Amino acid sequence: MDFSAVSFLVGTDVKASRGSKIKDWLLLLLRAMLLALVVLAFTRPALFSFSQARSAGVPRSVAIVIDNSFSMGFDGNFARAKRSAEEVIRSLPDGSFAMVLPLIESGPSSAPVFRGDTQHMLADLGGMSLSYGYADNRRRMEEVANLLKPSPNEEKGVVLITDMQANGWRKGGDSGGGGGGRDFVRSWLSVIDVTAGHRAQPNTAITSVGVNDSGSLLGVDVTLANFSPLPRKGVLITMSLGGEEAKRFVDLEPESQSVVEFHIPKPDAGGEGKEGEWGKRGKESALKVWLAGDELRADDARYAVVAKESPPAVLVVDGDVRESPRLSETFYLTRAVETISEAMPLTVSVEDGGSFLGDDLGGYDAVFLANVGSLNPRAAQRVGEFVRGGGTVAVFLGDRTKGTVYNALLSDILPGEVGKRIDGRRPASLALSPTSGLPQGMSSALKGVKLKRYFQIRPREGADSIITTSDELPFLLHGEAGGGDVFLFGSTADLAWSNFPISTAFLPVVERILSVGALRGPIERSFTVGDVVGIEFGKGGKRGAERREGAARSAVVVSPDGVPHAVYKSEPRFSGTDAPGIYEVKDGGDGGGGGETLYRFAVNVDPRESDLTRAAIRVGRGGESGEEEGGGGSVKVFREVWGYFIWAAFCAFIAESAVGYFKSRARRSI
Repeated sequence: MDFSAVSFLVGTDVKASRGSKIKDWLLLLLRAMLLALVVLAFTRPALFSFSQARSAGVPRSVAIVIDNSFSMGFDGNFARAKRSAEEVIRSLPDGSFAMVLPLIESGPSSAPVFRGDTQHMLADLGGMSLSYGYADNRRRMEEVANLLKPSPNEEKGVVLITDMQANGWRKGGDSGGGGGGRDFVRSWLSVIDVTAGHRAQPNTAITSVGVNDSGSLLGVDVTLANFSPLPRKGVLITMSLGGEEAKRFVDLEPESQSVVEFHIPKPDAGGEGKEGEWGKRGKESALKVWLAGDELRADDARYAVVAKESPPAVLVVDGDVRESPRLSETFYLTRAVETISEAMPLTVSVEDGGSFLGDDLGGYDAVFLANVGSLNPRAAQRVGEFVRGGGTVAVFLGDRTKGTVYNALLSDILPGEVGKRIDGRRPASLALSPTSGLPQGMSSALKGVKLKRYFQIRPREGADSIITTSDELPFLLHGEAGGGDVFLFGSTADLAWSNFPISTAFLPVVERILSVGALRGPIERSFTVGDVVGIEFGKGGKRGAERREGAARSAVVVSPDGVPHAVYKSEPRFSGTDAPGIYEVKDGGDGGGGGETLYRFAVNVDPRESDLTRAAIRVGRGGESGEEEGGGGSVKVFREVWGYFIWAAFCAFIAESAVGYFKSRARRSI
């Protein structure tokens, strides 16, 4: 029997049953996804990869060192190193500090800066570039470890990202074996090997260039090295000298060296102003040898400066010529110079005082004036120009010299003022000054010298006293003027006033005078990237008309890219050899601008860096470099990705709202 109230209740149950069913699976899925993404975001999820970060949750101080030696230019190694460094930077926990350093510093070094934010770290990384140098990895790692000591966090470490080339790990100059020397295991060091899992690293390079003079021809020997296990056929070698080129094709056996010989005529000896001429202008030509480029381009070229070096020339001027050679003013002085010339290349010329008055000093490196009394203003001017242009002058006084004349005509170059002549009743002896630079063993020989007559000399400011008399008066003074040197003796070069010329101390003193200028030897013209070069100021390659007043005040070194660098005599060292090529040294003059070319020198990469053989040693915290977790200091590096989940949750919320809105409008329209 049906009752109306019961019928109403049953109808209500049917509606409730229908409403309890899921009407829209899409909305449910979006809302569930939204909740799940929010929950996951609060758990701070992260992805991991094998890298060198340590103690992922603990703030730490890290020095990230990027190997920027030129061997890293092979096969994209440097780009991979920078990507690995970025991974390490992004994996650092909050509160960490890092400094990003190159393995090889080029240019002026600056104090490293610890960065506390990722953007500054990445900016330091982005400004890093390959160099042409190489480094002692062991020494550099110890230096970096010391830089970490004042860093703020207790947890510290060094991460080196490198190609593990053997050359960088050699110890004590070891150049053999290919293994890189002994293990370098440090608890604070982690290593990322960017070559792990990549192809082998073959390379072909020019490792040396030698030049020999064979009469009318120049012989150029070029050494090529094939570091690959495969042969190379038809390698094109090109040589350029004095504007002329020569080419050769060479076949190279696997893992071998080959010497290619070129024989070419010497550059033109006539004229000036033409690039590469073998004339007065420096007497040199630039040589470049290169091969058809392989994947590592930095070692495919080599440079040299071919210089025509003439032996030093010495002029001895006799102001008191005698019929008997042994009584001549310069007899013992000439014998001393000739004795020195037997041990090293040296030419000696002897003239009388009259000939000297009209002589051009341009062809000499050192001049000895022995009792020259016939000194006129024109001759004195030439002597002054000679000294200021880089020459060396030694003056022996005597009975023909007049102190007033020398003081008046040579006052701007003499290291002392010539005073009155002293004729001692009791002969004086000589003593060596503590700052003379001569062997102290000469003291006993100087004590035996009997000095009967000598001039009193008053030293000028800046002059050095080398030998003094027993009366504590200067006997030998040394001074600098412009780019040259002047030595002033208070007595004669013969036996008239003393027995100094026949003492055992005389030869070393003459040699000391010549060593300042004439015996300095040829200018060094070959260097390796990173070397500090001592710059010559007007000496060794500039004579005669090429000597310039003021040449020694400054010089300008022009690098291969054309950038000038000022160098001064007070600090005559140039450290900007950051790239291979030909560097030009110019006269800076008074203003420091580049003037006339004095000489050139070549800078090349270190050939050991061309061998890309891997180091077969343990480096890092105890494992083999390049292994996975636990090897070579590699550990899991975590990259937090919770931010991505926040963005996904936001997108899910927008989608859920849109779907709900359109669904509700659809229901209302029914």
